[in-house]
Amino acid sequence: MVYNKQVWKDEIPDMTKPIKDASGKQKADPQTGRPLFELVQEGTRITSARLNHVEEGIAAAHEQADQNAVDIDSHEKDAVRHITAAERTDWKAKETPAGAQAKADAALSSAKTYADTALLAKADKSSTYSKTETDQRIKSVVGAAPDALDTLKEIGDALNNDPNFAATVTNQLSGKVDKVASKQLSTENYSTAEKAKLAGITAGAGGAGSATDAVIGNRTATDTATPSLTGTLTALLSSLFTLIKGVTGKSSVLTAPAITLETTKAHVDNGNLHTTAGEKTKLAGIAAGAEVNQNAFATVNNIPAVAKSDTLTVTGGTGITVTTNPTTRTMFVTATGTATPGAHGSSHNIDGSDPIPDLVSVKAKVEALEDFLAYMPIDGGGFDTPPGGPVIDGGMI
Repeated sequence: MVYNKQVWKDEIPDMTKPIKDASGKQKADPQTGRPLFELVQEGTRITSARLNHVEEGIAAAHEQADQNAVDIDSHEKDAVRHITAAERTDWKAKETPAGAQAKADAALSSAKTYADTALLAKADKSSTYSKTETDQRIKSVVGAAPDALDTLKEIGDALNNDPNFAATVTNQLSGKVDKVASKQLSTENYSTAEKAKLAGITAGAGGAGSATDAVIGNRTATDTATPSLTGTLTALLSSLFTLIKGVTGKSSVLTAPAITLETTKAHVDNGNLHTTAGEKTKLAGIAAGAEVNQNAFATVNNIPAVAKSDTLTVTGGTGITVTTNPTTRTMFVTATGTATPGAHGSSHNIDGSDPIPDLVSVKAKVEALEDFLAYMPIDGGGFDTPPGGPVIDGGMI
């Protein structure tokens, strides 16, 4: 929609030329009351059509702004038209045509240099053996060698890869004994060191009964060693003595214990000297200082018991009767109200010896209620006689 712009002009009055009526009085605008003058420039009139045109332009501008917002949002979210930061970084890292050409030229130069250098290292044909000639030379060197020794590696392995093989063999031969005429060498021959070792072993050593005291000799054991199941005879004896000392609890294994294992076993098996789990539980439930067959009371109403056999007697007072049942061990305390000096209840009435004010008031109300109930209609009937009598809490019957 194309908006046609309205050119607005101000109304410019000539203040020196007032517009007057027939009487010579200056006219005024009937709507605003403003004095009227002749116009130097006529202003643009404000009409409803022009105002509506302005409104339409404003509405169209708002619609276009909303549509622009939608288009801009769609454009911002269009991942095809835009690139991400990662894509931009990746594209910047791409090779340019000029850079690629420079790298290609450098690679070509390097390849040419390598090829030229490699060609210069090659021998001339006139001074180089062919494959056939080389194979023939190798065959001449190997000759009739067996397959297991027809390569240098196989020969090296056979010589134990020893570069001084000849010297090694010579040294080993020098350690051998010379052959004596009319005698043979065998595995039963001993070296000088072996002969010396054999000379130091007593005949029959290691056989049955050979470990005599004389052979074993004196050994010194301790009772402070760390026990172990392996070691020399002295170490094993020291382990045993250390364990025995730990069992006896003495400072030395040579000190006899205060009690033997047999005595200890007899003590452990004696049931009269030890308590069972049930007996321990029973003892735990008995308070400290508890006595056998103690009476059930110590002090009642500040009356202490003097001896375990003391008894407590309960006696009924005025209007109180005490009865007991020895079979069920039960005591009954009953307020009979009939004992001297008189009935317990009547002594508190208005005419009794110890009247209770609240009880007197309640009694009067109860009597008034009894009088009322005497002539109150039942089952919807009327009063037999007009209501009358005492009042309750100031009300009228």
